[in-house]
Amino acid sequence: MVYCPAMRIIVAAVGKLKRGPERDLAERYRERAVKSGRVLGIRSLEVIEIAESRAREASRRMLEESIEYAEQDFAERQTIEARTEAETILSATQKALTTPQAISLPDDERATIDAAVAALKESVSGSDYKLIRKRIDDLNNATMHLAELVMNSAVSTALQGRKLAEV
Repeated sequence: MVYCPAMRIIVAAVGKLKRGPERDLAERYRERAVKSGRVLGIRSLEVIEIAESRAREASRRMLEESIEYAEQDFAERQTIEARTEAETILSATQKALTTPQAISLPDDERATIDAAVAALKESVSGSDYKLIRKRIDDLNNATMHLAELVMNSAVSTALQGRKLAEV
């Protein structure tokens, strides 16, 4: 048997060593080392606590930040979705305004559509998604009659020269 006067035992606990089975186990190791350690050449037994990994702390921080900024992120998402829908509706409206049905609209109805288009374009440059949604609804209401005229024309063209039994 070789005697080594400098032998030490270190028990490393990751995180805070709390009361319970882990602390009890560490204490038993310490007691056993004190009783039989001199004979075996064990000079000391240390129990040290190592801080949790930074990755775990970063994950916790990211979770806390996600909760903290959730409302803001949700509002930004709603704004982006409203802007996307507005751009789609504005594009469809511009296309519908080039049809023969749009040319036959009464002047006051055309002015209402133009005003709704201008209001929606203005709201899209802002960040108030509720206002953008309201302006989308306003434009939908203003173009309802135009949409009916365009659809009726499309259906008439599709059915032209066909008998009811063929449809």
